[in-house]
Amino acid sequence: MLKWNLKYIFSYIPIGLLFIAFVLLNVHQTFSTYTVVKQSTPLTLTFSGVVQPLKMVKLTSQVDGTINSISAKFGGVVTKGQVLFTLVSPQLQDTLRSTINNYLRAKSALANMTNEYNGNIALYKAGLISKNDYLNSDDSFQTAKLTLWDATEQLKTLFKGIGLNEKQFESLTLKDIDKIKALIASAQKIKVISPVDGILSTQSGNTTSNNGELSVGSNVKQGDVIAIIYEMNGLNFSVNIVETQLSQIFVGQKASITGVAFPSITLNGYVNSVNQEANTDSEATPTYTIRIIVPEITAQQRAAIKEGMSAMITLIKERPPSIRIPLTALINKGNSYVVKRINPDNGSIEEIPVETGDTDASTVEITSGLKEGDKIVIPD
Repeated sequence: MLKWNLKYIFSYIPIGLLFIAFVLLNVHQTFSTYTVVKQSTPLTLTFSGVVQPLKMVKLTSQVDGTINSISAKFGGVVTKGQVLFTLVSPQLQDTLRSTINNYLRAKSALANMTNEYNGNIALYKAGLISKNDYLNSDDSFQTAKLTLWDATEQLKTLFKGIGLNEKQFESLTLKDIDKIKALIASAQKIKVISPVDGILSTQSGNTTSNNGELSVGSNVKQGDVIAIIYEMNGLNFSVNIVETQLSQIFVGQKASITGVAFPSITLNGYVNSVNQEANTDSEATPTYTIRIIVPEITAQQRAAIKEGMSAMITLIKERPPSIRIPLTALINKGNSYVVKRINPDNGSIEEIPVETGDTDASTVEITSGLKEGDKIVIPD
């Protein structure tokens, strides 16, 4: 009988050991507590992007011609007023002669019309001409002013394109034949000058030369883009977002930009525009393009950050104060969630059902079930 009792007792030893181990594990289980408070935690959205200049200045050829020399390095820094290229043009002198003649004729016509118009004003006031004659004179005077303005703008554009100073023609009249001839003769070569400080892009935009690369001997047509200058005083980023993110992004939203190539620099920018039309190349999930700009960067930042570098863009959305707790405190109960709360009356731990809102990488919003001051259990 004793033998059977011993065998019976020994059969329960493994179960007893498991029970003791379970008790010991629970005794040694550690946790921390968290006091519930309302807090304003901004929502962050992170995207990858590429550094682009805030502005691109395109320089176009004012005439047909051939590149005679290149004075700047593609991909290098250029300064305002620097000569970038020179080109020669067989038609330049003809174009310059015609444009100057149109300007001088318009200038002379306005001078004559001004005298006639002032005389007609006096005659009309004296009752010596009809109102209709006076109004016709006024129309002719206004037309002459418009014609001179148009001719002046054409001459300014041409002078700027060939590197001549527009001040050279302001005092000229039809009587200054010798000066006009000398001015036309001096325009043997066209100087293409940088209007801004920036980076001379390797993408010239010229499609008439081999591979679109500008070189000495390249032929260009009037209106061809022969140079693109990146102004790097500010930066621009284009990012595609999915449709579910549209409601979380708005114009003016703050942005923080970093990059692996400039790890010690954090740039501050904002969302400049949000395209409301889906991209045509979108596949299953529609995407929309947003534009983030950094309006200004320092000279030190400009030296470290180059066009085409990769960047990480973080958009920040402020949220109203709410109760948020660590995700690790949330316990999944199938179709619902609970948290372990410390009873303020007796210190016992009890499970409290809660309803949740949005989540981020480490926290979850609690919309009901907890209040400020509650203490909850968080497993270590």
